[in-house]
Amino acid sequence: MAEPEQGMFTGDEDQQVAKARAFATAAHGDQKYGPHPYAVHLEEVAKVADRYWLPRYIRAAAWLHDTLEDTPTTYEDLVREFDKTIADVVRAVTDEPGKNRREHAATYPKTRSSSAAVALKLCDRIANVENTIKNDNDGLFSMYQKEHREFRAALFRKSEFDAMWSVLDSLLSAESVAEAKNAGGWAGLPLSTIKHGKANV
Repeated sequence: MAEPEQGMFTGDEDQQVAKARAFATAAHGDQKYGPHPYAVHLEEVAKVADRYWLPRYIRAAAWLHDTLEDTPTTYEDLVREFDKTIADVVRAVTDEPGKNRREHAATYPKTRSSSAAVALKLCDRIANVENTIKNDNDGLFSMYQKEHREFRAALFRKSEFDAMWSVLDSLLSAESVAEAKNAGGWAGLPLSTIKHGKANV
């Protein structure tokens, strides 16, 4: 069966993604992503999933990916409202308890156990890095750049999501930093120069 046109949804799949969007937006309530409503970040992650033609259940999970970590939502809630497949992916990307990002890295083995979770984690990281570039946030960009070696070592598998890894590597490369400086800052570096491809799960 041919893959539907990018960005198109049909039948129950369309309803599932729409339900996930509504559920997550309500669950996060007044939470903020920087100065924006939290739904802005969730939409950015969902758009990355769409960009790489990821399966619809991952696109739904993209909206839900922070619900277990940042809202009162439980795993059982997600199973009841959606299904076990989506709930398992969300749980696999949910940070383990920790005082700092270093301790949160204990989440990586759990994420690596699921290809779908790795894909979702990549969507989240790409969206976050792109956001730092668009908003010229040098501090956050530097944090993601410093974490990248460990992030990649923990989650990369040969011939899996190569297009996504290529883009993330490019965004965080020294060459990108040099290009940004030459462009007068991250805000002057167009993301449209980054090529995207299809990632199969």
